[in-house]
Amino acid sequence: MEVHTGPEILAHPALPMLTRKKYQTVSSAYHSIFYNGKLAKWNFSESVQHVVSEYCNSKEPLSSKVYRVSDNLCSIDHEHYLCGDEQSVCGRFAQNVLGPTTAVAFANGIMTRFGDFKVSAEAKGEKTLIPDFVAVHCPAYDFKGLADLTEKPQLRFVGEAKTPWNHDLEDSYNRYFVQGKQSFLRRALGQIAQYMHRYKMKYGFLTTYDHTIFLKQEIPSGESGFYLYVSPPIAASTVPAPNASEKRFVVSVRQCFYYLLCATTKPGSYTANNPTLPQDWVDDKSPHWQGLTHTPAGGKIDTPGGIIEHMSPRVGRTYSDRGSIELHSTSSSEMLTAVLQFHPAQVVKERGTTYVVIKGQKIPVHITTHKPNEGNPSSGEEDRHKPTQEFLSAFSSGPQRQQGRIDLSRNYPAGKPSRLTEKFMAMEDQAYDASHDDMPSSDSVSQVETPSRKPPQHRGYPSLGSPSSRSRPAPSASQSPSREPPQAQEMTLPHRPSRGSDKAKSLGRQGEGDDPKGKGKSKVTFGSGAEEGDNSKHGRVKKGRKQ
Repeated sequence: MEVHTGPEILAHPALPMLTRKKYQTVSSAYHSIFYNGKLAKWNFSESVQHVVSEYCNSKEPLSSKVYRVSDNLCSIDHEHYLCGDEQSVCGRFAQNVLGPTTAVAFANGIMTRFGDFKVSAEAKGEKTLIPDFVAVHCPAYDFKGLADLTEKPQLRFVGEAKTPWNHDLEDSYNRYFVQGKQSFLRRALGQIAQYMHRYKMKYGFLTTYDHTIFLKQEIPSGESGFYLYVSPPIAASTVPAPNASEKRFVVSVRQCFYYLLCATTKPGSYTANNPTLPQDWVDDKSPHWQGLTHTPAGGKIDTPGGIIEHMSPRVGRTYSDRGSIELHSTSSSEMLTAVLQFHPAQVVKERGTTYVVIKGQKIPVHITTHKPNEGNPSSGEEDRHKPTQEFLSAFSSGPQRQQGRIDLSRNYPAGKPSRLTEKFMAMEDQAYDASHDDMPSSDSVSQVETPSRKPPQHRGYPSLGSPSSRSRPAPSASQSPSREPPQAQEMTLPHRPSRGSDKAKSLGRQGEGDDPKGKGKSKVTFGSGAEEGDNSKHGRVKKGRKQ
């Protein structure tokens, strides 16, 4: 059997979390909140090891291990809970990291416990900003002590959890601080930074169970504004040991939490009265240099107009080479931006090189000429709005009736469709007219009344200025078309353009009359009124028996 003291428990790594690929949440849990303030690295490993060695003095055993039992895969010393969501990640992290650290802290006189947000006094009336973890002052050792407590459980620090398979903290940290590349670190820190600012917490943490980042908001010496210090990601599997090759200390995730518990014991040591406005500390909009996951870079070169629009709050309109240069500062960037404009008289060319003259000094420049509508928000307004105007004008007069139809017979070499094709043409014409009977025509085509059908009722939106009714009247029995046999039913057709030959007209005249053979074929009659100036613009389809 083996017993473990407080320092040994803190040095022990957390058990690996059980999870299965393809049986996990697939979406990102990062909120659309971005940290806009200043960032700095927080290398606190040496301080962590110093605090653990100096303030973890209790040598009493707090746990034991029987090898014969621990070697059994069914013993409670192993993980048995499958994780597939953030909720289970929070549970396993509390069990394997926060719980053991709390036990060691109480053994050394540190009266702070971890819990959910509802156990804190600050949770009263708060319904929006709710962190996953909190550390609160709680001097009770057992249930009886909890019942006798009169002190309020004030917050000491806050924490947030994400799933490890969708959120790579180590990659985001290395891209930003090691490789110098912009990454999604600011988005990852947005939510926890908002909690720290809201509850005036000096310390916080962000964990995915596999890796944990520790945070501190503080004003560095010689500065006037708050920074958010970010520690390197601490792996849950890390075993503390000096690393002589890299000249730094390696600490476990439990030791880091013990450091935070020790650092927040004294009054005022855990608060940070950050006067930065909430909208300047965090924001729901991505910084202009940082794209979202669903906004891939298009490879387009930024133009001066676009750069000025995004980087300068106000663009100067005067040309001057005298006086001071105006610099623009924003809370989302440490860089200062200046917008310079030069009159053509200040640009000179000498021996093939272009210069601008500022206070008598020549500075070489390169002039790039852009198109009038490139990078200039005010240019090309008419061209940009033209497609929109055309699109809106399509709805100004209501639905439009189709004026032309495709002549299916031109696909046949003989020039005349077969009987089967002719039948389908007639059926298609009927279906077309049935779907357009109730649509108003753009050229005010007169409605034709047949014995078998009343004039169609206009539907759709009324014209501007005309009264409208929100309820559509139910059709009466007198308005319903009569159910006559198909052989005698007549339907109206929209105007069909002339086929351009007398043969089509003669073919239409031959189709009039009844069909004594009873084949059930349809003939299409094209009226010639449109060509001869007649007011009728409709042909007629008459179903009868073929002669």
